[in-house]
Amino acid sequence: ASANRDDAIVVVSGGAVLDSGDSATDLIAEQGLVTLLSQNGVGADDPLETGVARMVADVASAGAIRIDELTDIELVDLRTANGAIEVDAGGSILATRIESANKELLSDGDSRDIELNAISSSSDVMVESVIARSGADVRMTAGDDVIGRSMEHRVESDDLSIFAGNGLADQSYAVLLNTQVHDLDAVVGGTTRGDLVIREFDSIRLSASDGGSDRELVA
Repeated sequence: ASANRDDAIVVVSGGAVLDSGDSATDLIAEQGLVTLLSQNGVGADDPLETGVARMVADVASAGAIRIDELTDIELVDLRTANGAIEVDAGGSILATRIESANKELLSDGDSRDIELNAISSSSDVMVESVIARSGADVRMTAGDDVIGRSMEHRVESDDLSIFAGNGLADQSYAVLLNTQVHDLDAVVGGTTRGDLVIREFDSIRLSASDGGSDRELVA
């Protein structure tokens, strides 16, 4: 399906929203909002290939959300009741609101975790609200930076894993986040300056961090 400027795509399913099993782009809305509402998953077994500007997705029962985006994407509101949320993007990701509720309080591996991957060397993961509840974890990878949008925005999870490739010499921070997490594993790559700054709202255990010469601050 496709939509042009100012158009929107809305899909409502009493079951699951499934990929067709090929590598072709399933949804195109280069300047539009796509809304996907289902009971049992969105691309859960095979990620949906998309080329959309903004997305809302909600899974009301058990099931994952898995998206493979061609370029930049704003995740306006992605929620699962009992399922993982995984988004890969060829461009940058703006995580406006993402929540894995984990309502059944399950702890079976990665099945309720949130994973965001902005894979090109110039791509960022920009965070407003990312929440993995009841023992679920968050993993974020960016070719360039992982940045919170303001002091009011944060990541909440059990474990938080971050890799910032620091691919561009575009700012002093490679990681700048407010968090409420138990364990942190954060790495900054690249050869230019890329500070790693975490502002934690509670206690935190540091598993690993940037071992280079960049400044590290945990407060």
